[in-house]
Amino acid sequence: MLVTIVWFGVTFPNGFLVFNLYSEYKYLFILIIIVLFLNLWTTIRLTLKRQSFKLMIASALILSAFAFGLSKVNFADYHKINNIYLQKN
Repeated sequence: MLVTIVWFGVTFPNGFLVFNLYSEYKYLFILIIIVLFLNLWTTIRLTLKRQSFKLMIASALILSAFAFGLSKVNFADYHKINNIYLQKN
């Protein structure tokens, strides 16, 4: 909670683009996602042993397909929003 307050307190005057961490540490975010995914499988690996590899690969493929599919869906008509914004200026 404190980190959130400090983060928004520091970036509020100029917006959230003051700290552009993605361009400098893009591989760090990918590694965080991989570590979090594999951390979920520690107990499953201990109980299922050999069968867990098949489940892990199937889960990773389904999760990747779902994430890719959601990235291609437009929930908002950004062309309309851009035109409304440009008409106001």
